[in-house]
Amino acid sequence: MTTISGTNGSDNITVSATTASTTTVNTGNGNDTVTVNAPASSTTINTGNGSDAVTVSGSGNTIITTGNGSDLVNLTASSGTNTVTAGNGSDAVLGGSGIDLITGGNGNDEFSALAVIRMLRRLTNRDFAPRRITFTHARNSGLKEIHRILRCPAEFAQTSDSLVLPQSVMALPIASGDSRLLRILEAHADDLLSDRHTAPGLRGQVENQLISLLPSGRVQTAVVAQELGMSTRSFTRHLAEEGTSFGEVLDRLRNRLALRYLEDRRNSLQQIAWLLGYSEIGAFNHAFKRWTGTSPGRARNLAIPSPARSFPVCSAGSSST
Repeated sequence: MTTISGTNGSDNITVSATTASTTTVNTGNGNDTVTVNAPASSTTINTGNGSDAVTVSGSGNTIITTGNGSDLVNLTASSGTNTVTAGNGSDAVLGGSGIDLITGGNGNDEFSALAVIRMLRRLTNRDFAPRRITFTHARNSGLKEIHRILRCPAEFAQTSDSLVLPQSVMALPIASGDSRLLRILEAHADDLLSDRHTAPGLRGQVENQLISLLPSGRVQTAVVAQELGMSTRSFTRHLAEEGTSFGEVLDRLRNRLALRYLEDRRNSLQQIAWLLGYSEIGAFNHAFKRWTGTSPGRARNLAIPSPARSFPVCSAGSSST
């Protein structure tokens, strides 16, 4: 195990480990340069409040905590678990393929912009560079390294934070996109919009919340009450005063949406069950038979009319998923 502590001056610390080991570097409050080449070691680096430059290479696990200065952290590790916690200064973090977690402090951190760029590259499966990036905070050092990391001009002390991308990048498709699922979700979104604000009072508010929550399956009384800023007891009492209950509102809404979704044959029964918040298709089949007296598949073949054509709704049952 190796422990190195710097002074409050400007230190140049270089660590090379040829075998697996544990290395801890604590710098002072000066402007320090720390270089660690540790092929298979565990490295912990804690920097002070100066403007520090930290470079770590290798395949071990790395934990870096920066101070409140303007720091540059360059992780070129090929694997391992890397965690960077930035202080309140203006920090720039460049991560290798093994980077797992970067968290920022209260400062204006350039790594936030880098994280967005890296995410967009992964989503599109394309390697591209922005045209320009602007930051509202000032930076007087490390500008050349910032430009190298971000691969575009970076302007500081501007009126707004912005990321300017080429139009060709804006038009790139999401590599993992599912056009069929997109059509289903767009149809679902249209249904959500058309069903909002159709019922008066608290019932209408409950339906609005449920419409958003259904696909997640989070359709419990306590969840909706919390979303509306009410206690569960008060929530239940107010619904009772309107002559209804949470289970009844949920059941009627599911019934109405189910009949509408069945009209679009692009929606499989499994997808409809998911959109209605059922954890398995069996629960959806059971509920649908209770509503209509038949199965969803048979109802689709018989073209049972949607609620817009006054299909009767049976009494509410259990709201479990």
